[in-house]
Amino acid sequence: MIGTKNVKNTIIVIVLLLCSIAMNASPAWPGVTKSLLLKDGTTVKAHLSGDEHAKYWLTDDKRIFAYEPVNGVYTELSEVPQPKDFIITRPASRIGGTVQKVSGKRKSLVVLVSFADQDFSVSDPKTLYQHVLNGKDYKNGNFNGSARDYFLAQSQGKFDVTFDVVGPVKLSKGYAKYGYNNNGRDAAPEEMVTEALKKVASQVNFRDYDWDGDGVAENIMFVYAGHGEADTGEADRIWPHQWSLVYYQGYTQRFPTGEANTYACAPELNSNGDVAGVGIFCHEYSHGLGLPDLYNTASSGDYGPAYYSIMSIGSYLGNGYKPCNYSAYEKNFVGWVKLEELKSGEYKNVATTNKNGKAFVVYNQTNRNQYYILENRERESWDIYYPVQGLVMTNIDYNSNTWANNTVNNDPQRYGVAMHQGQKGEKLYNYTLSNTSINANGTLDFSITGTDTPTPSGETTVFSESFDNCNGTGGNDGQWSGDTFSATFNPDNSGWYCDYQGSGYQCGSFGYPDKDYTLNLPQFNANGQCKISFKAAGVESDNATLSMVINGAAGNPIHLKKNTLKGYNGTFDSNGTTTITFRLHGQIVLDDVKIVLTGKPTKIDGVVNVTPTEPQKVYDLQGRYVGKDTKSLPKGIYIIGGKKVVVR
Repeated sequence: MIGTKNVKNTIIVIVLLLCSIAMNASPAWPGVTKSLLLKDGTTVKAHLSGDEHAKYWLTDDKRIFAYEPVNGVYTELSEVPQPKDFIITRPASRIGGTVQKVSGKRKSLVVLVSFADQDFSVSDPKTLYQHVLNGKDYKNGNFNGSARDYFLAQSQGKFDVTFDVVGPVKLSKGYAKYGYNNNGRDAAPEEMVTEALKKVASQVNFRDYDWDGDGVAENIMFVYAGHGEADTGEADRIWPHQWSLVYYQGYTQRFPTGEANTYACAPELNSNGDVAGVGIFCHEYSHGLGLPDLYNTASSGDYGPAYYSIMSIGSYLGNGYKPCNYSAYEKNFVGWVKLEELKSGEYKNVATTNKNGKAFVVYNQTNRNQYYILENRERESWDIYYPVQGLVMTNIDYNSNTWANNTVNNDPQRYGVAMHQGQKGEKLYNYTLSNTSINANGTLDFSITGTDTPTPSGETTVFSESFDNCNGTGGNDGQWSGDTFSATFNPDNSGWYCDYQGSGYQCGSFGYPDKDYTLNLPQFNANGQCKISFKAAGVESDNATLSMVINGAAGNPIHLKKNTLKGYNGTFDSNGTTTITFRLHGQIVLDDVKIVLTGKPTKIDGVVNVTPTEPQKVYDLQGRYVGKDTKSLPKGIYIIGGKKVVVR
């Protein structure tokens, strides 16, 4: 077998070209509980969990329930429901690796939508939302700032957005027709969007909202009458989210003055029945600026940075009326704050970034995709309900794949973005945080000690892939034909990509017999001479070849041995972020890919060709030769290269 082809069908190609976003949503409001009626007539108390991707209810003893709309009862599930949708990825320019500048005066369209059975709770919603979204220093009832106030504060005036409010328009169906749950997600929110757009098209010039000149309006917002599901748990209500019409229908919505595609929506009312604050609105709108969700989009109760970030549940602070400020990372991404690289020394009177204060960055010198951002947070203005004050540190472990797929914090063992309060003695790679104090005026003092320019000593591993999570058949188990290499590809690291890829037994399979393919390895960061080593084999063919392309420089192809994993290595220079591509002919198997930083650059550009390595012989403790592949041996202690090695 050849594994799974990544491109499922033509629609995916269309979506990748035209949509280029991942599904985004607000997380369930913490603390929403209710008694669920089960099929047998009993009830159970559970907490609302998930988001627009997959919504469900979780009991204190971790039992999982989902609503069954046909019977109006809840059914117990064996596992968290998985989204049925394929993932749509953002392009590299929109996924957090580089600054995505958003500045100047901009206009965004906001459409007010009511349903056949649900009107707005106020008599003049258009006037209300012109104030709620655009008011200057807006204060009224629970409101203590408008959406425009919020973005002006985050950008320090660099981004001045005006929300053009139109409607309300009444739709032809009741809210449940658009919002009822179907396989863990809302049934037809896109019908709400397209029907509303058609009703307002005659009064809207969509070109006014096209920021980049591609003919498509940016980030259209919808506010729908009544409640949402995220904070009430009402299964027939629409869950606030950001998404794309291209995903739903395969094309943009076209009008004489332009096109519509990406949109976001938020409810009129909160769970108390009051007009909702701007928190959810600003969270969803921020997705349109390129920011991903920072809660775990695949697991309940794991909010990642939680109240530290508006892209998690920080949007719910102050009951949704006072979402927290953007972090320095988020401000840097959209181009509103520059980061100053931190050096050893004392830092005095550091103000918050909202008061023109600096934010600092310290990089992992062997992998600049990993870094800490340090900033001062003060409980004032939009941060009045922030969980801490003083030095806040954001630890970034950037991976283009997780950012693109909106799964930044889905691995609890390796968050992409983690936030916490800085503590004395904390290690930041080569540095140590030695002192912090908050001054009476709210500014911050802190000290850093350590080495500013570390020199690598010995070999440092900058990338390692064992494929041990690949639980299929084929390769290391000695099987090469039949139903092999067809299991779902499950590597240690995200970022691998080939049109055909699958899992063998603790190895990865790539490509298709007698065809040419490219295999992209996850990016890594290193400065100096590197050595790559891996095992590879051709599958059922003597004609399989592999050549390596590193940052555009190509090496010569190597012929892989049929049905036998053999070791190869090569050296190359790396200067920062490095991309490796394998050019493949035929189906190949890979295992144990490792890249180590060996020393300073040789100042010779290009690739040193990959060459075979002879596996070392393995002996048991009695000195008897037992083979060359430890994976095929029983657990125990063996001698390899004159040293004792434990095989687990």
